[in-house]
Amino acid sequence: MSTLNHVYVVDDIFKAHLTGTSHGYSARNTDVPLSLSELQYKQQVMDSWYVKFLALLDESDLDDNITFEFVGGGEGNMSVSDIVFHLVNHGTYHRGFVSDMMYQIPAIPPANDLTVYLRDVYRS
Repeated sequence: MSTLNHVYVVDDIFKAHLTGTSHGYSARNTDVPLSLSELQYKQQVMDSWYVKFLALLDESDLDDNITFEFVGGGEGNMSVSDIVFHLVNHGTYHRGFVSDMMYQIPAIPPANDLTVYLRDVYRS
């Protein structure tokens, strides 16, 4: 649960960077992770926010640089496109890690391959 909570927290931190607001986190995870149902709901809301945010951007906005303070200290500066690329890779990495842990239980996780996702989206 902690790994998926971490993904949400990092998404939330970078949402704050993108909007120029304070995120209020002092670490890249919380001491107590959200419950699975709360995390699922909040992650869906977060995902929806990112989809809407990106849909409103002009292509030139992707090159805008955002300066921010890393939670662990030090200044960061990334373009909007670099932030989005980071979040996609970050989430994919950790979700893959969780999938691998599920196979070790053993439990069969839902497919998380982009190709399978796109296939299923086009089918519906």
